[in-house]
Amino acid sequence: MPPYNLNDAQQQTVSKNPALDAPLTVLDFFLMSLLSFVPIIGFIFLLIWAFSGNTNINRKNYARAALIWILVSIGLVILLSIIGGGILNSMM
Repeated sequence: MPPYNLNDAQQQTVSKNPALDAPLTVLDFFLMSLLSFVPIIGFIFLLIWAFSGNTNINRKNYARAALIWILVSIGLVILLSIIGGGILNSMM
């Protein structure tokens, strides 16, 4: 049976830029949320944060989640509009 080196299984990756992995503060999340509520500017910032290579990983994940929620909301609005239009059309 070959000897196992326990250190191989316990190795951790070290980030090249620790500022990109640093946790965000409550104020950072508050300001990101506030900025993302601004209609056009917020959407642009979400796109930049989600797809930029030089962005904090927490900010990137927040922006991606917010964009997914936007897409889900748009899909639900379209679906409910089609259903509502069909119901109104059948009433006439």
